[in-house]
Amino acid sequence: MSKTVREIAETMGGSAENLVKEKQRVRDEIKRQKIKTKKVGNKFVVSDADVESVVAALKKKSVKESSKKKEDNEELLRLINSLKEENSELRSKN
Repeated sequence: MSKTVREIAETMGGSAENLVKEKQRVRDEIKRQKIKTKKVGNKFVVSDADVESVVAALKKKSVKESSKKKEDNEELLRLINSLKEENSELRSKN
């Protein structure tokens, strides 16, 4: 059995809006790993073993990206809180 890029992207989850981005990530990862694709009809398919390696690599990357986003968000929250404190101090002086 084999899967198309769309099927792989759908197994990764996400909304329909992000499907195009997920499909591109899958294509990029296939190229990065130099995986051979086969053409069946008018669709390119990848073997199941290769699908597992692509999905594992993409999940690993998404975990790194989400942790980086979380760190960035925490930093922004700290900055917002410090600015709020500064603002309240300035208001009390006026």
